[in-house]
Amino acid sequence: MLHTRHQILSMLQSSAVTTGVSLLNDGPGHRIRIQYQRGRLDRLFEAVVLRRSFDWYRYRLNLYAQLGGIEMIVCAAHDTCVMLPVWCVSEAQVYNEGETSIPLTRLSDPAFRGSRAGHHLFIGALLSSQPAAFDVLTATSFPRSTRYRIQAKVRSYATLRPGNRLKVM
Repeated sequence: MLHTRHQILSMLQSSAVTTGVSLLNDGPGHRIRIQYQRGRLDRLFEAVVLRRSFDWYRYRLNLYAQLGGIEMIVCAAHDTCVMLPVWCVSEAQVYNEGETSIPLTRLSDPAFRGSRAGHHLFIGALLSSQPAAFDVLTATSFPRSTRYRIQAKVRSYATLRPGNRLKVM
């Protein structure tokens, strides 16, 4: 897996010819500007570079980064549901808004939901208001304490936390 911002950007630049995504400039902080050329689509995007797409929620970028004009996420691993297009560098694939690399139907499996990938997918789907996630939360016989813990975690990712923010502006 790609671990650093430098590795993600070098992989993005090396695959620019085959994928149609090219780096135009490296902005301040974790912000970049990319050009996506695919078929008739030729558009500039303001993007943020993250290690995993779940970092969008972990750093609370869902609360303040869209005000700064962030239109796309460039990440090494796409592991959650985000309401922005996501360019996964390791898979060389663009995911549309709300699209995930793992189908949301897998959330009904308790073993998958208990894994890190399943948990990130579940929390991200709840934060992006996916009906499949709410169906799992209400239809599955969670113990009350587990349901309250999940709802508390969703509320915590939906509010700002004290401390320094990830620099994207």
